[in-house]
Amino acid sequence: MSKYIVVDGDQVIFSPTFTPAIAIGGLKTKINGTGHAQISGKSICIDGDEKQVKLQNIKYTSGSFTTPGDCYLTIESLNYDQVANHVFSKKKVIIVGSSFTAKLTVTKPAQMPNPPNTTDPASVYMGSGTFSSTNNFVKAN
Repeated sequence: MSKYIVVDGDQVIFSPTFTPAIAIGGLKTKINGTGHAQISGKSICIDGDEKQVKLQNIKYTSGSFTTPGDCYLTIESLNYDQVANHVFSKKKVIIVGSSFTAKLTVTKPAQMPNPPNTTDPASVYMGSGTFSSTNNFVKAN
């Protein structure tokens, strides 16, 4: 089944759930396309462009650590159905597909209200996210 090709400026939407952590706030950013080919004047996104996506200054909580901590979100890996197998632009092309694996990296641990100074021991949580493409013309599979 063909899916739309992701292009420069398309939205990256992170799910708030990074079990047991929850990311708080606007969980959207954009991906920069570096492919040579263009769709409607925008560069296509190619395999590897997802590694440059980083959503910073995000708050999170986790379980009983209800005083928010700070983190950033990145794309850990694409799902098999998010890379076109039959379209190449030196590298494979990213398509909308299902959901990618996302990573929440803690920069300031969330805390428990009681006892004071008890901080979240985890430094990383895994979750997911999706792409939303402005391209509604060109598909690939």
